[in-house]
Amino acid sequence: MRTFGYSFPWFFWNQYDYRTIKNLFPVIKADEGNVAKHTALEDSKAQMRRLRSFFVKLYTARKNGVINF
Repeated sequence: MRTFGYSFPWFFWNQYDYRTIKNLFPVIKADEGNVAKHTALEDSKAQMRRLRSFFVKLYTARKNGVINF
């Protein structure tokens, strides 16, 4: 964005992406999995595994009438 003369109206540490979903429904716990390495790529892969697990649990809860939205 800066290349084109624009700036973000927020700081990078205020972007939540995965954390937003995680914090919306704190009662649904995603499977943490096993992360051996601590690199940006491995972190993002782990987040995707957790996010997928979270959405499967969310879908199942909605389908079973546990939550309604």
